[in-house]
Order: sequence, then structure tokens, then C-alpha cells
Amino acid sequence: MSEEFRKTGISFLKSLGRYSELILDTYLEGEVPTHYEADNKAIDTLIQQQVLWRPGSNEGLHLTRAVRTLMNQALKDERNRQIDVNIGSTIATIKTLIGHYNEAQHNHNYRDASTYLKDIGENVFTIIESLRRNVRALWSHVNSEFGFVGTLSAKIRENELAQNQVGSIIDGLAMFDFKDLTELAGFNPQLRKLLVVNLQREINECSSELLSVQTRLFQIMGHFKEMKARSNLITGFQIFIDNHPDFKPACYPEQANLPLLFNQIEPLAIKGLLDVSIEDHDSVLIEIMQSIQARSDTVVGEVATASGPVTINSMEMIDIEEKPENKAIELFFCNVIDASGDKVSAGQYYQSIDFGWDEEFWLFAVVGYLYELDRDSRSLFDFHLHVIPHSEFNGNQFITGIDLWKK
Repeated sequence: MSEEFRKTGISFLKSLGRYSELILDTYLEGEVPTHYEADNKAIDTLIQQQVLWRPGSNEGLHLTRAVRTLMNQALKDERNRQIDVNIGSTIATIKTLIGHYNEAQHNHNYRDASTYLKDIGENVFTIIESLRRNVRALWSHVNSEFGFVGTLSAKIRENELAQNQVGSIIDGLAMFDFKDLTELAGFNPQLRKLLVVNLQREINECSSELLSVQTRLFQIMGHFKEMKARSNLITGFQIFIDNHPDFKPACYPEQANLPLLFNQIEPLAIKGLLDVSIEDHDSVLIEIMQSIQARSDTVVGEVATASGPVTINSMEMIDIEEKPENKAIELFFCNVIDASGDKVSAGQYYQSIDFGWDEEFWLFAVVGYLYELDRDSRSLFDFHLHVIPHSEFNGNQFITGIDLWKK
């Protein structure tokens, strides 16, 4: 890559030396002199190497801003010392030059007036070139979605920077007062073409492009924010797993009643039927049929014809012991019912009982028990969750307490 850059740089510098007279005369005259227009090879080479550019289809060829700035520094041209990329400064320079031009015209100093007119044109074309270059750079960033940076956070920062740049350019365009410029141009056709026709057309096109860029930047920012929220959610879950190495998520598909937070997917109504017309499935069907245990007719006959008294043995009583955790939760809901509408804090109740789990699982168990109630029983209760946002990850919240009361 460095060798390719070296060859391109040598070719560029040789072109500057080969066509030095053309470049210098263009700088002094403001545009390419007419006697150079016949040299198509030189013109095409300098345009291709971005030394010359044409502001419009009916305009002459001018030096690009970078080459003109280089010439200003090399020649120490004090006449162009006020040229600046700042739009406000350039507007002030144009208004000053218009004053010089009108004064020279009034004093019949046409040589100075011609020089001032060229300077006005160069400042106008500098603004046009700067606006076009800025818009091209913004579109390049937008179309690549800031691919020159690698991380999502860097893309968001670059997007914010681009939005600020678009806002600065729009604020700069708002400084153009074409009514004032029209009055300064007066009835001079050359000034009116530069300040009203060319400049106003370019600014209108640039404003339309900037609005499109701004809209696209907002869309990309929304996409980046969505990606960041998902990334933060995954990172937050990873931190939770690191802090709770023994955590094992429940098998939610096996539960009868899921909380609405987890029940986001509609159930799939899938039906499967055997197609007996497919010959490849014959062996599978035969194995299934052979695995079915046939009922013996003799046993059925013996049972049907059996006589005598039927003896029913007493069943052994089995004592099903209820888990202490479930019993504690049921006692808590009974306490809520006995409160007759007063709020009962699950956290304070947890401190007063001997519960086998920590407070986080106690709060989760209370919410799960509430959602497992049937509709009529659940309608008897109302609750309020106390949550706090995570300090680092947007969208993550921690449940710190639950208040329940009977409606």
C-alpha cells in the first residue's frame, strides 16, 4: 500500500511541476485562462488529480481549495489572508470585498474592481466547494454506517459527532441573508450571478441534502441504540451468572401458568399424522404395532365369569408433607387477607420469618405464586413493585420490594 501511495504522490508532484505555469496563471486570474483550454490533456490530468474543478456547467475551471491554500502559503499572498472555512468569516469577507469593488467602480478604477470581483468569486466558490465536500464526507460516513471504527460505542460517538456537524452547517447556512446580498449586488449582473443565482441554488441543494443526511443519522442512531440495549441485556445476564454460579433457570415450558414477562411467544398448533401410503414407513409402522401388548381373551373371560364376593382392601394412608417454603408463602397471603386492605411489605414479612432461601428468591416466589392463582383469586389482590435502575446498563432494573394488599 505504501508503494502505491508513493507512486501516486510522485505522479501528483510531477503534474504540479509539469503544469506549473497553468496552475500559477489560474491562481492569478481566478480561473483557467482561455489560451490553456485547448490543452485538453493537461486540463483532464489536473481535473483527475483534483487540482482543478468546475463549480457549475457554465463556469470556468478553478483551483481546488487545498491547492489554492498551498499557493497562498507559498506566495504569502496577503490579499487572500482572510479566506477561512468558517462560513461566518467568509460572509464577512465577501461583504468587505463587495464594498471595495463598489468603491473602485465608483472611482473608475476598473483594474482594482476586476481584481476584487475575482476575489469575490473565489470566496463564493470556496463556500460552494466546502459545502459539497462536507456533504460528500457525511454521506460517506452514513452509507458505511461508520465502518471505519470497530466498536458500537465508537459508532455512536461518531454518529453524535456527525449530527453536531450537520447542525453546525445548518446554523451556518442560516447566516446567509440573500435579501441583504441582493441589495449589495445591486444591478451588477456579475455580482447578482455570483451572490444570488449560484450561491442561493447551491445552498438550497445543500440544505435538502443535509436534511436527508440528518434523517438517516437519526435512523442509524436508533438502530445503534437498539443493538446497545440488547448487548447490555446480555452483559447484565452474564454478570448475574458470574455473581450467582449456582443459579439454574426453571424449565418454563413445563409450568402450567407462566408470568406475562416470560410468556411472550404464542403456542404453536402443530399436528402430525402418519401417512400410511408411504412405503418407506412400513417397517416403522410394523414395529409400532408389534410393540402393542394385545389383551388376552382368556383373562377377559375369566374376569367376566368370575363369581363370589368382591373384597375391597383398605388403602394405606399416605401423609403428603407440604414444603415449608410453600407453606410460608401461603401464610404470607393469608396475612395479606387479614390486613383488610392495608399494604403488607413482602420484604418486612421476610425479616420476621425463618425462610430457607435468600430474599431475592423470596420475592421471586411471591410473584410466581401470585401469577399461579386463578383469575378470580388473583383479582382479590393488588400489588406494587419497588424497582431501581441499574447504574451501568440501560433497561435493567432490580426488584427491591413488593407491597400487596387486598382490594
